[in-house]
Amino acid sequence: MVKTLLSMPYEILGIICSILEDEYKPGLLKFSQTNRVCYQAANKLRFKKIYIRPAHSKRLAAEVERWTDILSRTNSWPYVKQLELDEPCVGLYTDPEGLTSLLNFVPKLFLLEDLIYACKDPFPPALLQVLHECLPRCRLHLMSFDLESSPDSPTTSVINSANVTPDTSAPATPTTPTAPAAAAGANANNGTGGAGSGADPATAIIDEDKLALASSPSLHTIVVQSAMLRPLTVNEDIALHMAAGLAPNLKRVNILTWYYDRAPKRLSHVSEDSNNQDALACVFKDRDQGSLEGLSLPPVGLDQFIEWEEKLRTLRLWSATTEMLERASQCNFSSLKTFGVSFDSKGESFNEIGRKLIKSLPALENLYLGYYSEAILGTALKYHGHSLQKLYIQGAVSPEDVREIGLHDTQLHDLTILFQCSGSDTCEEFCDAIGTIQHLRTLSITADVYRGTGTPDEKWARDLFTTITRYNRTLQKAQIRPFANNIRYDCFRFNGMNKAEEDRIVVHKADVWRSSDRYFKTMFY
Repeated sequence: MVKTLLSMPYEILGIICSILEDEYKPGLLKFSQTNRVCYQAANKLRFKKIYIRPAHSKRLAAEVERWTDILSRTNSWPYVKQLELDEPCVGLYTDPEGLTSLLNFVPKLFLLEDLIYACKDPFPPALLQVLHECLPRCRLHLMSFDLESSPDSPTTSVINSANVTPDTSAPATPTTPTAPAAAAGANANNGTGGAGSGADPATAIIDEDKLALASSPSLHTIVVQSAMLRPLTVNEDIALHMAAGLAPNLKRVNILTWYYDRAPKRLSHVSEDSNNQDALACVFKDRDQGSLEGLSLPPVGLDQFIEWEEKLRTLRLWSATTEMLERASQCNFSSLKTFGVSFDSKGESFNEIGRKLIKSLPALENLYLGYYSEAILGTALKYHGHSLQKLYIQGAVSPEDVREIGLHDTQLHDLTILFQCSGSDTCEEFCDAIGTIQHLRTLSITADVYRGTGTPDEKWARDLFTTITRYNRTLQKAQIRPFANNIRYDCFRFNGMNKAEEDRIVVHKADVWRSSDRYFKTMFY
């Protein structure tokens, strides 16, 4: 009896949708258009993550209304697990009408697991209150954490204008927040709070709304912009205290000297005033160690976070100096699974200290090498090749380097590299080297294509991927991007199809400009 999609069990259709969602997302939409049964099965994954990115403030309410209509019409409210809020300009989430519609919309996503806020505007206090009351288990990821420039605006008027009803069926969050009012009252009793001439300097930095955000149990990830090679700013100092238990569920702190998809903005002010630092210490004193697991740091700042060395599972050191690398090599990162490093310069001294640091780390599962040299790569493969599952190398690698990876590979299934293609022989040699990595399933390559080797179009990407899969039978998908080009080709190979090899391959053209910000965000949460 011939099986059709209509005769297949719903569970099998769900498995098909999961494969399409993981391997070839455009196919998921096409699958949903096959019939009503496939449509219902695909909706669980089609709306797993939704984006609200209005072009201007007047469009926020319209964008919320559009998603309300879609989710109501498809009965897909329970399927939304992630919501990302973004905007191209300042002021979108301060518009009362748009914000009110958003406050009414978010509680309806009653199974929401992650809220990603990637806006220039400070996080709305009213929205934080909605998370606490209606979605206590939702994790909040702030991609631009900046308490210094947060407005001191009340939240009550906006909250009251929205018909927000807490979800009483949701279980209470295991960790309760620090009450801002109680903290403020304690400061007042100690003579450190209140207005007037006797006010604590901290009240100029941390008001009730800001303290509520900094101590929120919803916070899971924050990205803080750092002033290059300067002492801690107020934001960074607050982040330090948040990691120390002020934000009880904060897992990832990323202090960067750049911003993920736009030029670094100027901090509203850089505080080096000892009075401000003392005031913050008074507000945040007597905190526990917290639950920090992931950390990204600029050239300075490791010493401030050194007490978490045994708990960290993720550590990234951006533009690291020799002093920072030397300090890190003396730490006991016993729980570390993911490590990323980029050096602020090259030379033998960095090779030596970089190798020393890599030797000192426990068996890694994920490794990012922002600076590539044969010595560092060889050391990484010697000490971690048996455990590595994902490897990212910035900088052009040779076919010999790829073969070296294959010699040490036992578990590597995800590889990101750059290679130079000067002719068909070079590409063939590179593809042959890829074949030595026996368990590779996902490949991301940037191809530096010289003139005379063909135009890097969709046919070129298909031919390159076909050649690679001829040498490597385990490879299922690849992202191929021509160097200095805004286009990326997502290539997929399907097994078990009764077709010729070339007919098993699907190539999808993607715009890198539209997807680059999402790529950087995935590094942080």
